[in-house]
This record gives sequence, structure tokens and C-alpha cells, in this order.
Amino acid sequence: MVTTMDRRVLRFLRDIAANNNKSWFEAHRDEYEAAREAFHAFGETFIDIVYKEDPKIGELKAKDCTYRINRDVRFSADKSPYKRHFGLFAATGGRKSRLPGYYLHIEPGNSLFCSGNYGLTSEELRRLRTEIANFPEELDEIVCGEEFASNMVLSDEDKLKTKPKGYEIAEGYEEYLKYKTLNAVMRFTDEEVESGDFIKKLKKAVRLSHPLNDFYRRALETEVEEDYGL
Repeated sequence: MVTTMDRRVLRFLRDIAANNNKSWFEAHRDEYEAAREAFHAFGETFIDIVYKEDPKIGELKAKDCTYRINRDVRFSADKSPYKRHFGLFAATGGRKSRLPGYYLHIEPGNSLFCSGNYGLTSEELRRLRTEIANFPEELDEIVCGEEFASNMVLSDEDKLKTKPKGYEIAEGYEEYLKYKTLNAVMRFTDEEVESGDFIKKLKKAVRLSHPLNDFYRRALETEVEEDYGL
């Protein structure tokens, strides 16, 4: 079991960021393969930690949870062909799962752990907001707990500026309805990523975010009969 991130991972990612073109990549493919295998080896340990904390994700392999390094540049102004990071999403069904999971993102100067999921459909968002409206105290207890609040941040990416219409919620909890996801984030320096304590910090991140993912998963799996609007 690999418990320390191999230094070749960040080294390659720094190199690809500075030389993001096909000719350089092909000339250094061996370095990429070595870095990818090292990331997969660490990823297996990460997945094992997730599975022990949250068995609902099922048994997974790192290769089924790791995203390709090639970028989809069809609709992007940035035509760089390769990503500057390695990413792994441990969730039921692997990296394409619609359910909440546990994401590991390794990038020089921007490494992080994130629970949850992005890109909800209208129906999924309706279910999530309905769950929040029905159980705001439960959500508040999770994200405002002392240990959670001192180690993680609830991502406000794509958060609305005003409360969506059509939902009734207890006073004091309206802010939660503005979220379009329930993703918890913990960030790491390069030094932390390559330290012997990194795996312990990830274990803590998984443990702290598990209750939030349970809430999130329950929301997506619960059919909504009430006629709430978005």
C-alpha cells in the first residue's frame, strides 16, 4: 500500500504546465507513464480509505476513477492539449458517477480534496433543494460542526446571489438554498502533498465530508412529490 505521493507526480505536472504541446509530451511519454502509475498507486490507497469510511461507493480501481490527461478543447479558448493536473473521483460507478463522491486533485500550487459532485440536472437540483428545505437543521449541524468548519470549506462555486423561488425553509437557513451543490473542499500545499502526513489529512477529509455526502446522496435518491419550482 502506497502512503506517500511520489515526487515524480508533481515534477511531471510542473513540466507539462511549462511544455504543454504534443511534441514535448510524446518525447517525454515515459515520464508521463511513470507519473500516472505513481498517481494510480497512491489512488488505490485513497480509494481504500474512502471505501472503509463509505462502503456505499462500492469496490473501485484507480484506473476506473482517474480522468484522462487530454483536454477537450472544442469549446475552450485555451487550446492547450493536456491538463495540468491529475484527478481521481471515487464514487459509485467510478469517475462518471452522478452521485456524490470523493475527488482528489493533484496540481502544483492548487492541490485539493473535494467531496460531492458538480453539474446537477434540473431534477437533481430540485431534489437537493427540497432536501435542504426539509432538513436545514441537519445540514447546518454538519457544516457548522467545529471540526468540519475548522478544516473544510463549503464551496460557493456557482452559488446564487438570491434565494430561488418556490421553496419554504426555516428562518436563518435561507442561505443554504443558494447553493447549486454541496461540495466540501480541503486544500493542500505542494509540501503537504509530498509529505508523509498527506494520507492522514486525506483520511480526515473523507471522514469529515462523509456525513455531508450522505445528506447529498439521500437528496438525489429521494423522489420529490411536492411541486417546488427552481
